[in-house]
Amino acid sequence: MSKKVQIGLLSPFFLPLAGYEESARHLDLDLVMVTPNRINWKSQEVYGLIYNGQAWIEDNVPLPRSLYNRYYGPKPKIVSRLEAALGKNKIFNHITRFDKWIIHQLLAKSTLKAYLPATALYTPQQLTHYL
Repeated sequence: MSKKVQIGLLSPFFLPLAGYEESARHLDLDLVMVTPNRINWKSQEVYGLIYNGQAWIEDNVPLPRSLYNRYYGPKPKIVSRLEAALGKNKIFNHITRFDKWIIHQLLAKSTLKAYLPATALYTPQQLTHYL
């Protein structure tokens, strides 16, 4: 296992999440897919899927020092327990899923407005229009 910085992706599924590999390579970090049922709380380790810049491999590693939350399961206590183990401000998107429309509206009122792509709230009519 490499000694790169590791970022955890908390998910209910023990499967690679497509779309993160390119960013991990660019930032030269390892991604660790963390599922709640594969965390060893006593040893603070996780049996996870690790993307090492080339491939996803299974390995037992220390619990990453920060996590991006993609777990919205029936047991929100998992996220609270992880926050207690890792410390405050170590779990991103802790409370809820990001609402893309709300985020877009907020960014549209900021200095980043010029960099935003055109978008619209989903309706069946909009879908037909964009196709």
